[in-house]
Amino acid sequence: MKHIILVIVCLITFLFSIQSVYAIKKVVKPTPKPKFSCSVRKTVCAQMRNCDEAKYYYSKCGLRKLDRDRDGIPCETICKKY
Repeated sequence: MKHIILVIVCLITFLFSIQSVYAIKKVVKPTPKPKFSCSVRKTVCAQMRNCDEAKYYYSKCGLRKLDRDRDGIPCETICKKY
């Protein structure tokens, strides 16, 4: 009887440890590499490849000069209003 209880306790402990390892693996996801970086210094609209890059530099890197008319839209030649 003691052996059966011991086996059951060991089995339950084993099952809980498997669940916790699975839960940790499931929750921990690698962070995706950002598309753009402020470390690559681009300073004018002509250096931007697309509107997303211009918006990134404007909002994340603080390049306010990309919005010459201060309407909140950087590089209007790339990010056209529709």
